[in-house]
Amino acid sequence: KYPWPDHVRNINCAVDRGEALPDSALSPQPMTTDNTHNNSFGWPEMLGLAGFFLVGLLLITHHEMWGDELQHWAIAQASGSVGEIFDNLEYESSPALWHMILYPFTRVTHNPEAMQHVHLLLATLAMAVFLRWSPFGRAQKLLFIFGYFPLYEYGVISRHYVLGELFLFVFLALYPWRGWRAIAAAAALFLVAHS
Repeated sequence: KYPWPDHVRNINCAVDRGEALPDSALSPQPMTTDNTHNNSFGWPEMLGLAGFFLVGLLLITHHEMWGDELQHWAIAQASGSVGEIFDNLEYESSPALWHMILYPFTRVTHNPEAMQHVHLLLATLAMAVFLRWSPFGRAQKLLFIFGYFPLYEYGVISRHYVLGELFLFVFLALYPWRGWRAIAAAAALFLVAHS
């Protein structure tokens, strides 16, 4: 009936009945590695991720880029070096990380559609992290990735928000934050702040 571990369930039942809690109920419980959630990455998740990518690819072919999307590409393209990106961002409100990612692609092509493909790959990577490590059930995960925000706002519209989504999911996937995971989680939060 309750999705919580036994010690939490016992506390809730005792409180509901108006009983006094034993001292052992208030002592810290050891962390268990028993994960009742579906954290596997099986065929349904792979098919969902492939579907996300293909639907995203279809949508970006019909998406006319807006001025703020093209602004990021134009700044990266107009910069002569990575250091010059910071000079060109003087009046921009977005951090430099997205422009730095776009910079090498502006050296290969002048077509801003390349930005859309890079963006879609990053959005697909974010959804892969979500599908693999989120604590939700399989149906909830698959429904989430095809929602408006993950698919359109963070998947089709080429803005720097996709980096925040990706690094936030990485940060959460690294929980519990102990040992090397704490350092990696701190790095992910650092990148969230710069996205």
